[in-house]
Amino acid sequence: MGMEQEQPGYAAGKIRERGFLFLISESVKEDEFRKALPQLDERIGNGKKLKDSKSTTAAVCELPGCGTVFVKRTNNKGLSFTLRYLFRPARAFRAARAADRLFRAGIETPAVLAVGERRFCRVLLGGYLVNEMKQDVTEAYHVLLNSPDPGKCVAEIMEKAGRLLASIHLQHVIHRDFKLANVYFRKDGSCGVWDLDGARIYPSSVPQSLMMVDLSRLVSSVFSVLKLRKDPYEPELRDVCGQLARAYSSCSSSLSVTGVAIEAALQKFFPGK
Repeated sequence: MGMEQEQPGYAAGKIRERGFLFLISESVKEDEFRKALPQLDERIGNGKKLKDSKSTTAAVCELPGCGTVFVKRTNNKGLSFTLRYLFRPARAFRAARAADRLFRAGIETPAVLAVGERRFCRVLLGGYLVNEMKQDVTEAYHVLLNSPDPGKCVAEIMEKAGRLLASIHLQHVIHRDFKLANVYFRKDGSCGVWDLDGARIYPSSVPQSLMMVDLSRLVSSVFSVLKLRKDPYEPELRDVCGQLARAYSSCSSSLSVTGVAIEAALQKFFPGK
């Protein structure tokens, strides 16, 4: 199995069963979940698919011992994948540690119910991340796409998502795909983050260059959604970057950035924007 010293420490139980290694939270009914493991891939396959590619399968499905959950499975893509993960745990464990850190810090994100991997000998066949299913939330992507007032909506997203991203970085976590599809709004107007599959935790502060990747990714996704609206509204890039910089920097003096710096990062990391 993988390198267990790198697995998240929040789990209340551990299951080893027929090539599976899973860590489960205290809310999971261990006996039911254990018995269902041989049919885990079948249950994911029969669920509501949100993504199904060679590398990743994501679905909403019913899992015994967990209820209705969101499951993301990382698939073995071939020889390079096999060699890379021969002596390291599945990436799902890293995502679970990041999610747990944010959750414990009071940052809105789906709770991790279980995380695991399946191997044949040392060959990693797949990694699994099981999250609670969030109810009554809307992706920021859809909020902006359907807003009757896109100018006001962009300003609100920059304010709330900027503060959210600052709180994530203050926990020494970099998201690496911080876009509107991965930010969601609750009915009370608060926002949260999901899809931490590529997230990383740093022992000290997050490098500023990586902060800028997250910031510019957010701006890039805003303009991508605005293009899909096919209406005449198009804000000035510098104005949007400035709105984001002010919201982000207001959370801590250690996160001081300017709109000009975000705009430069956007041109560097997303030159087509």
